[in-house]
Amino acid sequence: MAGIRWCQPSSREPLVRAHVALEFAHLLIETQGEVLLRLNLNRQRQDFVSDRNDFIDEVTAQLHAYQADPGFDFDINLAYPGTDFRLRVYQAMIQLKAGDAISYGELAQRLQTAPRAIGGACRANPYPIIVPCHRILAANGGLGGFACGLQVKRDLLEREGVRVSRRLPENASPHEGKPF
Repeated sequence: MAGIRWCQPSSREPLVRAHVALEFAHLLIETQGEVLLRLNLNRQRQDFVSDRNDFIDEVTAQLHAYQADPGFDFDINLAYPGTDFRLRVYQAMIQLKAGDAISYGELAQRLQTAPRAIGGACRANPYPIIVPCHRILAANGGLGGFACGLQVKRDLLEREGVRVSRRLPENASPHEGKPF
């Protein structure tokens, strides 16, 4: 079955790390067996020797497919996010397609929780892009926050055809405007 599958990684498998360069960001991928543990976005390349295996190659191919088509649907195993609440939030975010964006408050209303709780789950998201927390905006239509930096969030949204109503402030901190 295609889509996102939530899994427990096997502690018997080695931790594998790789660097992937995309047009809009550099990514650090961490896997264990056939499960993605973490995906870190950075504006600058990190220096380390990348490991390679078939799963890293598959994750890399899917990230490049997203780069070519922001509407790409990922088909991947992700490590269970730690709490049932985060799992609910992440599953709701995965339902948002490229070009869709909603506010922290809208998502909170759908899940019958508080906007600050949604913001906390977004901030803890180890899978940006795959679990598209960048599609969650402030109530006023502004960017809100993004752990990877507001410029990265703006770039991702623009790639997906979302217009953000507020300009990015000069020298904005990565967490500027976070709703918590």
